[in-house]
Amino acid sequence: MQINQVKPSFLFYTFALFLCLNFFFLSDSAAQISTEPIAAPADSNYTFESIDVPGVDFLELTASSDFEDYAGNTRSADGQKIVGFTLIDGVFTTYDFPGSQNTYFYALGNNGQAAGHYEDSDGLYHGLILENGELRQHDFPGAVQTFIYGISDATGALTGNWIDASGIRRGFTGDTIIEFPGAVATYADFVNASGGVVGSYIDAEGLYHPYVRTPNGRLVSLDLPRADSLDFYYVHGINDASVIVSRAKPVDGVTLTYVGTFREGLEELQVPGSVSTEGWNINQDGSIVGYYDSVDGRRHGFIARPAVDDELVVAPTDLNYTFESIDVPGVEFLELTASSDFEDYAGNTLSADGQKIVGFTLIDGVFERHDFPGSENTYFYALGNSGQAAGHYEDSDGLFHGVVLEDGELRQYDFPGAIQTEIYGISDATGALTGNYIDASGARRGFSGDEIIEFPEAPETYADFVSAGRLVGSYIDADGVYHPYVRTPEGRFISIDLPQAAQFEYFFVHGINDAGTLVGRSKRVGEVPRTHVGTFRHGLEELKFPGSVSTEGYNINQDGSVVGNYKSADGRTHGFIARPTTEAVADYFSNTYHVTLTKGLNMISVPLAPPKPMTAKTLAALTGATTVITLDTGHQQFVGWTPSAPDAGFPIEGGQGYIVNVPETRQFAFVGSEWTNQERAAAAPAIAAETAQHGWAFVVSGHLAGKLAFDSYTVIVRNTRTNSAITASV
Repeated sequence: MQINQVKPSFLFYTFALFLCLNFFFLSDSAAQISTEPIAAPADSNYTFESIDVPGVDFLELTASSDFEDYAGNTRSADGQKIVGFTLIDGVFTTYDFPGSQNTYFYALGNNGQAAGHYEDSDGLYHGLILENGELRQHDFPGAVQTFIYGISDATGALTGNWIDASGIRRGFTGDTIIEFPGAVATYADFVNASGGVVGSYIDAEGLYHPYVRTPNGRLVSLDLPRADSLDFYYVHGINDASVIVSRAKPVDGVTLTYVGTFREGLEELQVPGSVSTEGWNINQDGSIVGYYDSVDGRRHGFIARPAVDDELVVAPTDLNYTFESIDVPGVEFLELTASSDFEDYAGNTLSADGQKIVGFTLIDGVFERHDFPGSENTYFYALGNSGQAAGHYEDSDGLFHGVVLEDGELRQYDFPGAIQTEIYGISDATGALTGNYIDASGARRGFSGDEIIEFPEAPETYADFVSAGRLVGSYIDADGVYHPYVRTPEGRFISIDLPQAAQFEYFFVHGINDAGTLVGRSKRVGEVPRTHVGTFRHGLEELKFPGSVSTEGYNINQDGSVVGNYKSADGRTHGFIARPTTEAVADYFSNTYHVTLTKGLNMISVPLAPPKPMTAKTLAALTGATTVITLDTGHQQFVGWTPSAPDAGFPIEGGQGYIVNVPETRQFAFVGSEWTNQERAAAAPAIAAETAQHGWAFVVSGHLAGKLAFDSYTVIVRNTRTNSAITASV
């Protein structure tokens, strides 16, 4: 083992390259897609930095953490073999597996764990892992050879390839074997936080095809134009925004690097002035890591960072969404403010007695209220992927204190020296809390972890969320005007002067994802709150839940979906999720139909098909109904559902009539597309809702505890006043 204390040298370049947000969820079946690997030139920029170690002429950088630590391969001190290296906190260390011919590193986790493989004396490869400074062998079960290329920061799972006794190469991630159907060899390289695996496979004709394996196990591949002219094509990395980095080598050519997405296309990335460039890893902030060869024959590491413009471009971005309402039956005030990347939610609601605000979580469909003991009100504004929620509570003196929900218990958190603390964000990468605090002098500053965030000369600074090292928030200048800002990982502030800024009562930037898309809220004097989505570079555009009175977006997930709450015309507050999609799909689901239900029983036909199938439970939640009844035409019996039922009830279909009971007048909007079951829809009533002026109905629902089968049971309901009884089969 060799250790040197070094500081990497940096050479700065600028290079035009393409970077975009994309998702690998295309259709429900395995697919092959033909696409051009090179897209037209784009307008975004990268800055290139050379990473070198004094006295080392061969620095083959192949892996990095999100904290700018590095790993890869170099020559041994005698120059006779290849050994792995790490460059962590500026310390260069080499590693040589005992008895190996060569040792290679291709993965580095945020915890400093490195991995790769070594070549034994027989020329066979075995996986290896560096833990606590020691190398240990890791062979995939049943493997004759094992190659490791990735470590998941989310799960710790190793990803790579293995060869069995018959000589067949397959991929693996964790304990899962990955084999593309019909392939003679399958390579797997990396898995992102959502579970998407990238790699390539070789078909029977010896041609390479890149692929992605979705979290549900579906394989989607691409047919590359001129694939027969390539010696190889490997997809090495993918971040949570689904941007990939890959390498290809044309026959008789040098190795090339491509960056982009499968759907939108890829562009070549080349370090200016280099002979060849090989990119191996992409970080959450979109930076690319690899190595290049200079004309003098030396090999250097590099990092290519997406550049950030210092001003907001006037032209807005073109954003398209489908909208889904998120409601809980019986809850009329669901102020959704936070979400995880797994569609769990948190926010604020009324206490059971309606006297105060309390926080809530909606995890795996289970709705729970959380009230800090002795508080006037409790608020949640953050939810981690681990299920940890955070926010703040108001004490009896009207002061706010941070609060964190862990293992079902609320604990107080006050920033050091703070009189008041408000928490708005939790980092999934580090667990750091982000928010604002007020000290004894009354000055408001932001914080993230233990670090104080203060915009220069600003009387007040708000900090909301951190992603990929970038912190977003807003500050108030000496004239009382709000300015949104982003603070880069290097600590540089980039702020925006808003047009007509004096007209804003407030402008808060609440969230940013690793792709750089952000969400914010504003309110002009005398107007309702509004939501803005976009980027500092390309501009912001308003996002509004169709048919709503006002829309307030609070969080943006890694897939670009925006989460928040909206108000319907009847004054209720609903949660929502807006999912990014194509313009055609967004237009298809953009129809709205306004409905008014009067107190009591109403006959309703759902006029539009929502993006996500509706059930009796979701219909009750959206309408605020206490009962939903349908007619089972096959048995000619009415079937009812109430919020006390143990399941979601029957599906809601187009062209069908439903009876709903609402305790108060409801005014809201259905959002979606035309129903496709046209024959049944033709029988729908001409209006969406009718009121039953002189009707009555009741529904009894519940759960037979301990009963595994419900056939042959009957339920008897008796009116204790008249002694009348009704008997029904379960």
